[in-house]
Amino acid sequence: MPRDSQKSKVYKAERLAFATGKYSSYPVDFPTDREMQAFVNQVTRSKFWKSAGGTVSVIVKPVPNNRYARGWDRIIEIPDWGRTKSVVLHELSHALVGRELMDYTHGQEFVLVYRRLIEEHMGTGWRQMFDREAEALKVKWGIGAMSSGKIAAGIGEAT
Repeated sequence: MPRDSQKSKVYKAERLAFATGKYSSYPVDFPTDREMQAFVNQVTRSKFWKSAGGTVSVIVKPVPNNRYARGWDRIIEIPDWGRTKSVVLHELSHALVGRELMDYTHGQEFVLVYRRLIEEHMGTGWRQMFDREAEALKVKWGIGAMSSGKIAAGIGEAT
């Protein structure tokens, strides 16, 4: 498995940009499981998601007391502290990039996809705030040598 060299930088950029995390007082975007699943369905039906090779059906599994949120190909696990758009989009980015590259780290392709999902589902202002923090922390994003043609095509279509 590849080394996850950007993990702590990505988490810090998110905390600074979105005030999210286990100890955040940030209000939840999805008080109910149904609302969270509806948001996931909206994302997975988007033109970008489909063109980048994403699975049409991703199931949200609420894990109320878990310490971590997690994302795989067809399932994301979201604890109570993670019921925000930014956390759900983070885990969906893992689901998409992991499916295409078999890489569940916070590499440059993950960050590229995450930025695109933020832009599309939270807005340009939120993506710019994340970018500012990520750039200051020297987080890298882009299409790497091992990237999927589908992810590259999806990003190209989305711009």
